[in-house]
Amino acid sequence: NRLDEVDDKIAKDDGGGKEIVHTREVSCSDGDHPLVYYVIGKSNEVTCGYCNKTFVYVKTQPKGVEKI
Repeated sequence: NRLDEVDDKIAKDDGGGKEIVHTREVSCSDGDHPLVYYVIGKSNEVTCGYCNKTFVYVKTQPKGVEKI
């Protein structure tokens, strides 16, 4: 399943850290930097310019709906 693939990819990451998100609008305030906002585009990833944390967008399956 798609979420397992993303989890495996993140587990192998040794950079500034990655976080799975389910919305394209995210904010970051990790470390000693101001609160910043980002919009995740077509690449499905955005990296904070201050702390290098990467946010990975994964579309979730609506509850009660099974994948065919």
